[in-house]
Amino acid sequence: MTLKNKLNYIFGNSGRIIGILIFVAGIIISFYTWVGITTFIVGAFLSFTHTATKVNFDTKTITYLSYFFGFIPYGYKLNISETMEFSILKTENKFTVVLKNGEIVVSEIKHFIDEAEAQKFLIELNSAFLTK
Repeated sequence: MTLKNKLNYIFGNSGRIIGILIFVAGIIISFYTWVGITTFIVGAFLSFTHTATKVNFDTKTITYLSYFFGFIPYGYKLNISETMEFSILKTENKFTVVLKNGEIVVSEIKHFIDEAEAQKFLIELNSAFLTK
């Protein structure tokens, strides 16, 4: 079973809004000149590029990906070993389930608003990956 978690947009919310405006402007301008196609491409890159993780419970791997233009994946795969651990990292307004190798955060896996949901997902990950 594979679970895909969309994390965030690389350029943040303001970059996404500006990207959408440039994207729409590029569509309109492309009817009049070829410069609009370049503007369209830049807007698509700014507004749709995001990060995500794929958790594969069958092969016990986690893949951290950046999706360029929203559909071109590029990233790396992590094999889960017994020395790694899952934990919850609290930031200002969200809880993030992370994979740690010792004290180093190797990958963010999923963001949550509610701590109870994060705890439930953490238990699910620990039972699927770290049981012998």
